[in-house]
Amino acid sequence: MSGADAEHVVADRYRLLTRIGRGGMGEVWSGRDLRLHRDVAVKIFHGGPGATASSLPGWLRREGIAAAQIVHPNVAVLYDQGAHQDQIFLVMELVSGATLADVMRGGRLSVRDTLKIGSQVAEALAAAHAARVVHRDIKPQNVLVTPDGTVKVVDFGIAGFLADTRSWSLGGSSATVKGSGTPDYAAPEQVMGNNADARSDLYSLGTLLYAMLTGEVPFQAANFLDVMRQKATEDAPPLPPGSGAPRELAELVAELLAREPERRPTAARQVAARLRAMLERSGRSEAEVEVQGSTSLDETLRVGEAGGAKALLTEAGPETPPVWGPGPSKDQVAPPEPSAWEPLAATGATVLSALAAVEVRGRSLLPSPAPLPSGEPVGESGYPFPWRSVLIRALLLLVAAAVTLVVVFATG
Repeated sequence: MSGADAEHVVADRYRLLTRIGRGGMGEVWSGRDLRLHRDVAVKIFHGGPGATASSLPGWLRREGIAAAQIVHPNVAVLYDQGAHQDQIFLVMELVSGATLADVMRGGRLSVRDTLKIGSQVAEALAAAHAARVVHRDIKPQNVLVTPDGTVKVVDFGIAGFLADTRSWSLGGSSATVKGSGTPDYAAPEQVMGNNADARSDLYSLGTLLYAMLTGEVPFQAANFLDVMRQKATEDAPPLPPGSGAPRELAELVAELLAREPERRPTAARQVAARLRAMLERSGRSEAEVEVQGSTSLDETLRVGEAGGAKALLTEAGPETPPVWGPGPSKDQVAPPEPSAWEPLAATGATVLSALAAVEVRGRSLLPSPAPLPSGEPVGESGYPFPWRSVLIRALLLLVAAAVTLVVVFATG
């Protein structure tokens, strides 16, 4: 069948409900698992005549089994795979939310939002690599962002199948090149047809970070051949200053985009830890800004970045002038008139402060109790009860209270 039918049940188990996506490789449907009574996403890929579950490549079955073992909050779970009516299908966790590609159409993201998303993608890769699964096709279309900001990476365990069936035309010619991944996000070794490994996923993550911060991919060309040539012979450009990225983030992106796999970070978990540390520091910086009476870090970044970075994971309130911006002019707000009681209040405070230090006939009004002669302690402290000090302090408190009441009533 060329397209799935809304009344169709795949493999006598998965009822297709609503088509939620369609591309050159197939379709994505929301569906219902009739056996386990749960909502699922069903991906149906165009297959060849006579395709059956037993005709699936052995490595695809093995990789699907491995991918199904990945249990992580940032990974969309793979439930099932097989073939039905000449088409290969995969059943996955149904995730509500938008793809990162949809989010990025609104403009580049702030540094903090980039760190939030990038750290979760890196966590997903770390979990997959620990299960010996390489994604091979990290790109915005395969990253979902839920309404609460949780990131879900999809298509683990199937990108290899797509790579095995994908080829690209070389602008204007009939020649084609086999390769894995999506050209703009694939590592140099992938676009040249070499095997991909965990470091290839990290290169794609670096491209993803670059695209979130700048709104564009590092290498841009009219056709795949030019992109392949650039990736094979040129170093990726550094993040432009307008991205607003701090130096440590720019350095990490440069490491991830190294042409040679051995120059990239060795493990996704290390990258995730570095991104989390940057995110935590940005949170502390945000708290410090708020203590100083300024705007939040996300808002500051949006104001300071040329072109305006889109804040994805924070809700923006009504637009207000920044705290450090110009306030109302003197013509708009008249200064308050001084109260006639203000001098009295100031005088009272001065008197109260002076009383503690005044000495009368060489004796302080607030004397420290003298210790008794040796051998005659009184109580645990070794001092007599300071009656005079207590009475004087009580008197001072009464005076202070009286002055305060006079000031309150006079200024109210």
